[in-house]
Formats: sequence, C-alpha cells, structure tokens
Amino acid sequence: MDQQWSGAKSNRHNHTGESAKWGQNKPSYRGQLNLSQSDVPAALGWWGGTNYALSGADFSAVLQSWEDRFGTVLVSIGFDTMTVQVGRRPESEQQLDALLREHYAFCPDNIDQGMKPDAFRLGLAEWGYWNFWWD
Repeated sequence: MDQQWSGAKSNRHNHTGESAKWGQNKPSYRGQLNLSQSDVPAALGWWGGTNYALSGADFSAVLQSWEDRFGTVLVSIGFDTMTVQVGRRPESEQQLDALLREHYAFCPDNIDQGMKPDAFRLGLAEWGYWNFWWD
C-alpha cells in the first residue's frame, strides 16, 4: 500500500494541560475509505450466500448494476441477509421478467423457500425495498 493511513486520531490520552480534556480534541477523519455502497460486500469479503458459491465481489457487481438501473441503495447487511432500498422500480414487462431472473440467480431462497415466482414478479413492481436471505 503506497499511502499511509491518516484516519481518525485523537489526543485524548495526552494528559498535559487543558487539551487533555475529553472531547476537546476532536478526531480528524481525513483519509477515510471512499467506497460506494455497492462495494461494501466486496470490501467486507462478505459470504452471506456461501451456499451458492457467491463471493462479496459477486454481490457487489450485482448491487452496482441495480444501483445504476434502479437507483438501489444497500441499507443493511447481516450474516446471511441483505436489504436494498429501491429508488426506481422496474416499469416494463421486459424489466420485470429480467429482474425476476436476476433476483433468482442472486438469491434463490426468496423464491424456492418463499414466494411463488408470479407473486414475486408482481412485488418487484411495487416494493420500495428488496430483502434477501440465504439459508
């Protein structure tokens, strides 16, 4: 790594003079990581869908595509769950058909162990959030 970390630093353990008071020296956040929300699974090395041999990079690639096309934003990520907020819902029949296939490839459990495909497809046109879980 060519750059040296210059992230949050605090002088709270400097016990000399007035500057040693808690909260007086606020940390600097220069040098923060600059990630898109879609990069989070890859950056974490997330394996929530490990039963389907999908890596964090695979999830990030799909999230980036959905962010570009549907304005999605990753709002939560757990051990084997994920939720994205949908900015622009699919509108055409072709978009809905393609998106249903993408959701199935991304998270088969939502359909195999959840809703029937036709009901799931209808939901894609209405839902403001897409929830995923991997068994």
